[in-house]
Amino acid sequence: MVPSHTAPASVLGILRAGCFPYYLDVDKTSLLVSFDNLRELAIKEKCKAFLAVHLYGNGLDIFSLKKKLKGLDIKIIEDSAQSTGTTIRGRQSGTLGDSGCFSFFPTKNLGALGDAGGVWIPTKRLRDKIIALRQYGWDRKRVVTVEGGINSRLDELQAAVLRIRLKDLKKNIKLRRNIAKLYNKHLNPSFVRITQPNFQKSSYHLYVVMIEKRDQLISHMQKKNIYLGVHYFPPNHQNGLIKKFSSLKLKVTETISKKVVSLPIYPELEEREQLIIIKKLNDYKLS
Repeated sequence: MVPSHTAPASVLGILRAGCFPYYLDVDKTSLLVSFDNLRELAIKEKCKAFLAVHLYGNGLDIFSLKKKLKGLDIKIIEDSAQSTGTTIRGRQSGTLGDSGCFSFFPTKNLGALGDAGGVWIPTKRLRDKIIALRQYGWDRKRVVTVEGGINSRLDELQAAVLRIRLKDLKKNIKLRRNIAKLYNKHLNPSFVRITQPNFQKSSYHLYVVMIEKRDQLISHMQKKNIYLGVHYFPPNHQNGLIKKFSSLKLKVTETISKKVVSLPIYPELEEREQLIIIKKLNDYKLS
């Protein structure tokens, strides 16, 4: 089970594991996966795992998810690619399920200088398996003991960069939160904010709003050398080769995916620069 409104990478990981995605709709205000009829669907579809996506830096309520799935043999894997530094009921995202997956891509809250990532594993048995899988399935004597091994080691140089940048993580997340506060305060109401659930504290990997005629706005702002993003369109259940796994109509996802737009947010964004961005956004009238 996975929300359709997420990066295709979430789905590709499921496929690589030899599984198939069952797409879920999202809540129309938080854009996090909807829990409506979740238990019934999990039983009906004989689901084996739930990929819990913490979207845009906003944390999904893993504690409530566990209650929904209590008694079912379903593993909860946290997709924390966008939520490094996000807390859920006072605890770090990515450490609340059966495992957690993190991205250290350069644009993330904790970024290396190239492709990088990591996993959090609470049990020694699974941890040993993951360590083997990342390097050909070898054990310490270079005997292949685990099937499906690949070359997926974190480069030592990237690890060294991450150790240094880790020291600034809390400071950078605080800066992201301050930028989000300024957007919340000054953007006009035509930019619909995403609800921030009160059980979590977002790390604001992205600052996403919803607006009609999004492409028109993006084109206009680009002419002003201000670049907006879209995360994500099309939704995965309508996306190229991976849409074949679903024939569902996900009403909320299909609606919001045409409206979401990501505004500039990064720790180095100065207040004076952000105020210029806000003014140009507010001054633009969608015809």
